Amino acid sequence: MKKYISILLFGPLIVINSSCDIFLKEVSEFTMTIYPDSMQAIAGQKCAFLIQAENRIDGRAMKDAISISANPSTNVTINPGSLKSGEIAEITITPSSADINKTLYYKIRTKREGFEQEETIGVKVVSGTDQFAGTAVQIRDRFVSYLETYQSHLGITGNTEWTGTIVTPNLTVVSNYLFFSDNWEMGVTWHVTVAPNDWAKIYLRRRYSEIRPSHAFRISSLSAAASPVPSSVPYNVIR
Repeated sequence: MKKYISILLFGPLIVINSSCDIFLKEVSEFTMTIYPDSMQAIAGQKCAFLIQAENRIDGRAMKDAISISANPSTNVTINPGSLKSGEIAEITITPSSADINKTLYYKIRTKREGFEQEETIGVKVVSGTDQFAGTAVQIRDRFVSYLETYQSHLGITGNTEWTGTIVTPNLTVVSNYLFFSDNWEMGVTWHVTVAPNDWAKIYLRRRYSEIRPSHAFRISSLSAAASPVPSSVPYNVIR
């Protein structure tokens, strides 16, 4: 219902139609998406949940950013700590050895102008060790060399610095690993078998503007020293 304010200005009564409070409430509202809502991990694994917020009213953007918090905040980093409509933040949970055989739950709260939303995410911590880092780095670097030469517009070079983490640790036939640079997430997947089926592939996601991958490349056989080529882009990131 619209509200009306009556103002007496030393003369005729002027009625001003004002819906400012309703407008502010509407534009402060947003939808929140977190992907995924749960993960399985080993101790020391960096579990990167992606969060995106979108204004509920198209074309109306608030200048104020949406704040993000986690409860509990133990072993949690949020980068960045706030975001505007359409941007992406990463909520990274790193379980410790004390968490093995436990399921950790976190309440993720987003807030702007008095409007709040809350979702719960979980990490099931299992026993295991990271035995794939060395192989993952070697495969990553084969793709990086190709990207620097043939996909230079992406800005990925041999000097790009990466941090890595295992993902889906209990898979055996197909192995997965994630690498993060300042701007990119690279998901590396390879088939643990012999030629000619020892393929490898990567996807790339812009960390703070994309919730899904935007580029992908494939090596048909690692042992045959096949060159990377562009490939179909997966719908979701690996988690």
